[in-house]
Amino acid sequence: NDPVTIEQAAVILARYARSGGVSYDMESRYIDTDDISDWAKGAMSWVTYEGIYTGLDGELRPKENASRAVVAQMLYKMPPVCQR
Repeated sequence: NDPVTIEQAAVILARYARSGGVSYDMESRYIDTDDISDWAKGAMSWVTYEGIYTGLDGELRPKENASRAVVAQMLYKMPPVCQR
């Protein structure tokens, strides 16, 4: 019943889609990429590259709890790759 952070939600979705992440330059778009945990960098890169999660005002806020609205939006934006 613990809250899920945005980076945790990204990892869950990336694992569900069987995506190991992509090589994507998040640093040029977001100012807080140093706040992403090492274990979540590939997944956060993937969700931002795919447009599943775009952050707010140039920040990803990876340690912030993901609201139901954020998770619902992420699920809505999931690409069809998870149908493999």
